[in-house]
Amino acid sequence: MRNTVKISFVFTALLLLGLSTEMYALNANPVEIVVWPKDTKQTIVGFGVSGAWWAQYAENWGTPTVNKIVKLLFNRKDGIGLSIYRYYIGAGDGKLIKDPWRRSHTFEPRPGKWNWNADKSGVEIMSKAVKEGVDSIVLMAYSPPAWMTINGSVAGGTNGGSNLKPDMYDAFAAYLVKIVKHFIDMGFPIKWLSPVNEPQWNWGMFGKTQESCHYSPQQVVKLSLLLLSKIKENNLNVKLEVPESANWILSIPYANALFGNPTIDKNVAVFWLHSYWSGLSAKKIFYDWLKMHFPDKKIGMSEYCQLIGGSRGLGMESALNMAKTIYEDLTVGNVVSWQWWLAVSKYNYHDGLLYVNFKEGKKESTSLIVSKRLWVFGNFSRFVRPGFVRVEDETDSKALKTVSFANSSKDKIVIVVINDGNETVKANIDVRNDFKVNVFSAFRTNKTKNLKMISHGHLLKSFAFDPQSVTTLVLNVEQR
Repeated sequence: MRNTVKISFVFTALLLLGLSTEMYALNANPVEIVVWPKDTKQTIVGFGVSGAWWAQYAENWGTPTVNKIVKLLFNRKDGIGLSIYRYYIGAGDGKLIKDPWRRSHTFEPRPGKWNWNADKSGVEIMSKAVKEGVDSIVLMAYSPPAWMTINGSVAGGTNGGSNLKPDMYDAFAAYLVKIVKHFIDMGFPIKWLSPVNEPQWNWGMFGKTQESCHYSPQQVVKLSLLLLSKIKENNLNVKLEVPESANWILSIPYANALFGNPTIDKNVAVFWLHSYWSGLSAKKIFYDWLKMHFPDKKIGMSEYCQLIGGSRGLGMESALNMAKTIYEDLTVGNVVSWQWWLAVSKYNYHDGLLYVNFKEGKKESTSLIVSKRLWVFGNFSRFVRPGFVRVEDETDSKALKTVSFANSSKDKIVIVVINDGNETVKANIDVRNDFKVNVFSAFRTNKTKNLKMISHGHLLKSFAFDPQSVTTLVLNVEQR
């Protein structure tokens, strides 16, 4: 009876302090999580998502559904606060592509004939994203318009080679830069231009599955030089996002060609790639190779989803796998940005943060499904803002994975803790470099919680991380 009263008193006291009893653990021997705010790594550009394959059709789902999608993706209070949006510049004339979602409009369907209203729905989504707080937009193209291609198709070359006509490189560069300038003049925060996508694949040999185009390393160099020249001519404050390589190891020939060119080396600071088919060792090999040959270059991760079909993977298993991939890319590859593939999917595949079920022509029938991946992504994106710097941390726990960040003024530290095990882990938090923690908040995503604040107040000596969860600690600190 006496012990029961004592435990009840402790829990009551915690509640009076504004601290959740979930964070209090009675098990002994806590592990350590140590953070060094002055030991800085890469500066974060932001976290983002793609508008490809859904935004051009979103107007068909009704305004309430569209507004809810945008809020969940980009609002920092009710959603996950993504800061980067990737707008899809369609190539048009994709009749040979069976899936209509993988086709899109082009603003220049014929030479010199421009139609800026061709993608009303996609532009409207981009506008709504900016209103919700997005401050960086990437314009990305997967294929030149059909009239610039060798075979008249936007789904890849006939024999898998490059499909851009040799005499159309300049025209394609001019086309892309004109679109960039158009949207900048409209007031959109266009920060990046991505002209190619996974250029190493021999796209035309895979069937007519999506807009696509193969480029050799030297062809990417040729197009990049033309784009850099036209960006400079138009006095545009836009960076080139190349080469959007399909995975880490296959990136080496493209990095060698791009940074071996003095002009590109001078003007491109980040090498952009995707994390498909890339394990931990592959990421380390490429990172070490890049640092050896081009030590001043950073890595950006601009597309990833889980290549798993047969289900949508809406639960925590898929979400934890996503969190571990983000963790690896941030800590092993030191990526400055991490971006998911489809924001919205209709497929039975682990490719969406959100999913729609709908009947064509019936807006009121559209239903929206939210995956746990959305909220786990938010454990990073809502709190780790552009300009934050990753800082050194370590833990002696084999069960926990931790990655930490500090803002530029060093008065806020964010620690993301992944516990993909089956047991609760109690941990002590130790902030070094003579920093004092004043107030902290904790936000958790697990089977029953979606970025829920579970604690706010003074930092406890130790607290517990639930099994199968991702928890973000936000520490307000000051230096002693």
